[in-house]
Amino acid sequence: MVGVNLTQLAKIERQLASMAQAKTSRLKPIPERWEEFVSLIQIRTANGYGSFEAYDYQIKFSDLVDRCTETVCIKTRQTGLSTLAISKCLHWAIKTPGFTALVFSRGQKESSALAARTRQMLESLEDYTTTVSDSLTRIELINGSTIHFLNASVNASRGYDSVHCLIFDEFTFVPDLEQIVTSAYPTTSMLGDKARIIYISTPNLQSGFAFDKINSNNPEDRDVLTQCELIREGKIPSQFWVDNQGNGKALIHFKDHPIYGSKPNYLETVASKSGLPFDKVQQEYNLSFSSSEEMVFNPALVTSVCSGKLTKSPGKRQVFIGVDPNASSGNKSDYFAASVLAYNAAEETVELIDYMRVRGQTLEYSIYQLLDICKKYKPAKVLLESNNSGNFVSEQMIRGDSSLPLEMFNTNQKSKDVIISRLTWAMEKSAIKLPDDRVLVQEFLSFARQGNKLGAISGKHDDLLMSLAIALEASPLSDTPNPNLISISFSED
Repeated sequence: MVGVNLTQLAKIERQLASMAQAKTSRLKPIPERWEEFVSLIQIRTANGYGSFEAYDYQIKFSDLVDRCTETVCIKTRQTGLSTLAISKCLHWAIKTPGFTALVFSRGQKESSALAARTRQMLESLEDYTTTVSDSLTRIELINGSTIHFLNASVNASRGYDSVHCLIFDEFTFVPDLEQIVTSAYPTTSMLGDKARIIYISTPNLQSGFAFDKINSNNPEDRDVLTQCELIREGKIPSQFWVDNQGNGKALIHFKDHPIYGSKPNYLETVASKSGLPFDKVQQEYNLSFSSSEEMVFNPALVTSVCSGKLTKSPGKRQVFIGVDPNASSGNKSDYFAASVLAYNAAEETVELIDYMRVRGQTLEYSIYQLLDICKKYKPAKVLLESNNSGNFVSEQMIRGDSSLPLEMFNTNQKSKDVIISRLTWAMEKSAIKLPDDRVLVQEFLSFARQGNKLGAISGKHDDLLMSLAIALEASPLSDTPNPNLISISFSED
């Protein structure tokens, strides 16, 4: 600085510090609760500009974020969740001196838009804070807190540390999300459980890393695709829960918005005004994930076919049982599953009337349960998948009941393709009747083709589904000889 000596410079710095302190001392204390804080903010609403009025579902989501280190939300448009997330971040930044947040968006345009929205919020908060930076994508407050708006890329978080909050906006559409997340997570390590990581997006593909974020580690009654279907049908409201790993999860629909949710035929109006194709409207506004080529069973077909009840009564019909045994004794991951089909010869249809699905038990216990089912239903055929425990299971079954009409099914990729194709055909032709059963529906909607392999997506199961396909193979609807069938018997020792 020309013409200014060190003494004068030190005096100027003290004056600036004194001015900043004086300005800070005049600032009003910020409300502790988020919903009270946002009532101070002017935002764009359905009726123009007005105060940010927090709705019930938004308060529930805010509380969930406070409760959990990581929170994942799939939402429809017109729910205000992206605005909620950055207002939540701004609230923390004002309350916590030195707070740092990284907000990732899928592109520079989206990143700049979020930053502009945040600066607009700050215009309503002059009595509570002030900025000391004019950067378009970096907001620094007078208390030393900073919010960085970043274009999502693998190296975007490089150089940051002691980060309090990570927000991934529209995360299901971000390329290389897994690598970006892996790179960003270490920035929060100094904060530990005090850090907050928030994922928010409309639905995209129902497979991959992003889908696993919302769909993995959930309680069995929290299958995401099933929950979305129930929300769309108006059977349940938006959902909030904590998964088995302690992470927050939310599925939020515009129907819970008091304005948009009250408009009749809103989706039709959106489609008409926007010109968007039907499937895009369903994805953006109705919690519908895209059916990627990897998914084997069409959700609409599954919903249509799985509409009956488990009667547990064959009547005079022949019974056929398919078995997918647990691969190892006591395995807590896989299930020992068996499906019981009743065959109607006059209609040439089959019906799933009962099933067993057990895990965490010994093979001996599962075999005992299966023998009990066979005793109850007296099947015309029991078809058992041949895997590394198949021979042991079949031998114990014969020893338990030497009259069992037991055959083994040689499982390989080709035979799996055959029986899954046959199951799909039976569903399309209404040749199979299935119950509206949560476990079965979950397995149908989690079954995918991954490369050349068929099976459940990560974190899900297909044991009941496979036992159903095997049971169908055992029934008369399997009208062509299959070289993968092997008749077996064991002599008594």
